[in-house]
Amino acid sequence: MDFSLASVALNVAGGLLGARNDPYLSLNFLVEIEGLLVGGFQEVTGLQVETEVEDYREGGVNDFELKFATLTTYPNLVLERGLAESDHTAIAKLIEERTGTRLRAGSGGA
Repeated sequence: MDFSLASVALNVAGGLLGARNDPYLSLNFLVEIEGLLVGGFQEVTGLQVETEVEDYREGGVNDFELKFATLTTYPNLVLERGLAESDHTAIAKLIEERTGTRLRAGSGGA
């Protein structure tokens, strides 16, 4: 078995066992867009969903109250202490085209 075949076998075995040999190894969250890994981050905040509920009492039925979901809101997603591909303008353009949301860069400091 030559060296290149052995390294391929180790990489395949590592993938099957869940081990990663890449710069994103120490990061907790990975960002994938259309099957392409574009970045990784140690911390993500804003993964909440808030739904307001409106109570409604029907006339004549005083012992039961209906609850209707009205407004659902999502906070901004914040990705912190990360590593992204060097062509971040192409990634931002792709996200803006798909979502219609203009991305804002963070301060870069901790």
